[in-house]
Amino acid sequence: MNKDTDKLSNRIGEAVMAVLLSAIAALTLFSWLADVAGWPLSSLLSAEGMRRCFSLFGFQWEYPFHTYILLLVVSCGALQYSGLAAMMGRLLSLDRSDGPITLRQRRALFCAGMIWGIYLGFWTMLLMLFRAQLLSVTGRFFPSPFSRTLPFLLTAGILLASVTYGHANNSIRGWSETLRVCYIGICYHAVWFIDCLLLQQLIVLVAFVFQETRY
Repeated sequence: MNKDTDKLSNRIGEAVMAVLLSAIAALTLFSWLADVAGWPLSSLLSAEGMRRCFSLFGFQWEYPFHTYILLLVVSCGALQYSGLAAMMGRLLSLDRSDGPITLRQRRALFCAGMIWGIYLGFWTMLLMLFRAQLLSVTGRFFPSPFSRTLPFLLTAGILLASVTYGHANNSIRGWSETLRVCYIGICYHAVWFIDCLLLQQLIVLVAFVFQETRY
């Protein structure tokens, strides 16, 4: 695939992603308005609707480890692409070889931290208000619909903080680059999916070789 075809594929994929995200937001708003108006429709913001949403987002593939690898590379890619990972590394190592942290970078860090705090506060409040719907039938946090969805929620929070930092620091510009944050990690770290498949195969082979011989 040449570069022009690759760019065309990415642009089409980004357009489809924008349409799907807009459709989900519009459907959520429409279902809520229809419920308020008394129409015989189910609201996605109701207790039952939220439980259904969490059940869908908390799906597991046949091998859950693949899901976690996917979320991990998406999160790492977002942090790298936005420049937030490099900035966090500079703060933790106190490295100033690239010069002092600029005012724009400080503001971007503050905005990203504030958005992350608001995001955590929102889900904490939601968990408190809809505790019965999001916890298990026995009232436990694990396992529950919320705990199964937690990796996806953390990934979404990292994406949100990365986009906020990127726009505030001017390292991300426009709608296209904003959508790119969601999948750029797969481009950066695609090799880990092959590593995951090979590791899975190795574990199966080791279990076969060292299994107890039966006569």
